[in-house]
Amino acid sequence: MIVSEAGYDITNLWYVALPPPGSTHVVLSQARCPAVASALVDCAVMTQRWPFIHHVTFIASDLEASTRLYTAALKPLGVVGQAADGGAEFWEEELDTPSFGLYPAGDAMVTRGAHIAFTARDRASVDAFYEAALTAGGTSRYEPRLWPEYRAYCAFVDDPDGNNIEAVYKEQE
Repeated sequence: MIVSEAGYDITNLWYVALPPPGSTHVVLSQARCPAVASALVDCAVMTQRWPFIHHVTFIASDLEASTRLYTAALKPLGVVGQAADGGAEFWEEELDTPSFGLYPAGDAMVTRGAHIAFTARDRASVDAFYEAALTAGGTSRYEPRLWPEYRAYCAFVDDPDGNNIEAVYKEQE
């Protein structure tokens, strides 16, 4: 194992080399030489995966109904939730971000017409999401099916405020 001065494992670090003079070909290479790998430590830091979105919050007209729906629908996707600060927060069992929150309207405008897609681990999870959402008060928008143009198996349900919630499983190529 090759470890950078900052403690990152950079044994299998890939990097893009600029084309040699007179060439238009970019070279994808793997840093196997410790000297090269150490020089690329900044690239190793950039290869860490961070969530694209940290958290999203919807304002619900009926917090109890929305919490019941999202709790049931997201459970098959490995998402857990709990009451928090007068609302509800949801996240993957192993992670605290990204997260999804629901809060009562109060003086705020209710979230309506939004679309949010939650990642499923497999097709069965999409099916279970759909059934659980309908049982908990959701309205069917699209039954689970393959959307070949997106290489995805998805189901869509409206929450009590008309937000389009989706479970999506990206098919393997």
